[in-house]
Amino acid sequence: MDQYVPLNLYTNYEQAALNYPTQQLIFDEVLPAFPELPLETTYAESLASIQQRAYQLARCGVQARDKVVIFKSPKFDTYLLATAVSYLGAIPVMVSYHFPVETMAVFAERLEDPFILFDNQTANVVQAIENSSDNKHLAISNLLQQTPLEVPQLQLELDEISYMTHTSGTTGIPKLICHSANSMGWRTLWQRTIFEKITEKKLLAFHISPVHSRFNIGMTSAMAMGFPLMPLNTADSQKVGVMLTRYQPIALETHPNNFVQ
Repeated sequence: MDQYVPLNLYTNYEQAALNYPTQQLIFDEVLPAFPELPLETTYAESLASIQQRAYQLARCGVQARDKVVIFKSPKFDTYLLATAVSYLGAIPVMVSYHFPVETMAVFAERLEDPFILFDNQTANVVQAIENSSDNKHLAISNLLQQTPLEVPQLQLELDEISYMTHTSGTTGIPKLICHSANSMGWRTLWQRTIFEKITEKKLLAFHISPVHSRFNIGMTSAMAMGFPLMPLNTADSQKVGVMLTRYQPIALETHPNNFVQ
């Protein structure tokens, strides 16, 4: 079994890029928050783009221990943005794009007026949140225009809150779930024991909500072990069929309702 390692999103990504710089990441569409990345890229190439987004977030005023709600279309760049937030020692808060204004207003209160990263799909909701500061609303289209401000990586203490997700909200307003480097580290240790059963380091495909805690644990574990990865943004059966036929992954993970599709 692998050794236990606390999980810092950026550090894990950086170490994977050092260990497996040319390992593949394959996308089914251009990522809106990372338009410079080609559809077939590598761990190392994508790391450089993550660092640029981190520097641009720093230019927008994001600092250590700031909470940054990532509230946008459900694409793989959501995770890459969370990794950039982690570089700064800020706390990514992974929020489903379909939540209404009422839920987001409660989150804004509970998180004490956080930054909110958003895109066109969520812009109308963000603009309607009355208890959220306008100067903390960061449109991804504007973020991409910022001049990078180079700052060093900052890591939080291992038991500090460093990543947040939420419950489904089936019984009312969703509850926020807090993770630390230590708590996430134990979850990735278990995940890696599962991945060790895969005898060959061949392509893994997945279509999972990027704000689901499963996404982070699976992604960081697979990268730490050097698997090539194909995150699928769409569940459209025709597009998925094209990607699976073209690239022939050895596994596909998704949500049960997507398997039904």
